[in-house]
Amino acid sequence: PHRLCPRNILSHAHPPSQHGFTLIELVTILVLVGILAATALPRIGNSSEFSSRAFRDAVWAAVTHARRAAIASRHFSCVVITANATIITQRIPADPDTLATVINNDCVSQAAQTLGTAIAVPKTLALNPTTLIFSPQGQLVSTASDATIAIPGQPGITVLAQTGFVQ
Repeated sequence: PHRLCPRNILSHAHPPSQHGFTLIELVTILVLVGILAATALPRIGNSSEFSSRAFRDAVWAAVTHARRAAIASRHFSCVVITANATIITQRIPADPDTLATVINNDCVSQAAQTLGTAIAVPKTLALNPTTLIFSPQGQLVSTASDATIAIPGQPGITVLAQTGFVQ
């Protein structure tokens, strides 16, 4: 008698399976990768938007730090914003009696102590020079009204004059 092998039965019953991808599947994947590359790469490559947002957050933190340092130390505190250099938070060591004394110190003189906050302005940004002075009570005393720091492409940073609150 003739003996049947299970392998022979399976090989004749089903054709051999094909391995790999069809041409339609490959083209579909290539189209999807192309669409992702066209939309995602410009966002990844645009680091100026990320750096300006990070810079805005750092400026907000420096201004908030200056206000808190003024309250904690019971001294006047300054934030000096230059057009393209740095943002510096400083504290006037002597407790001046009048605002005129603080302004005469110019907040950047040798008499002021740097509190360690200096932020490099990204090359793509240009800022208007501004000086913010906080009183020992945390109020903004360098201007009579609210101050706004404008950073191109980002929401402005507003400092309320009466309370010194930074938004």
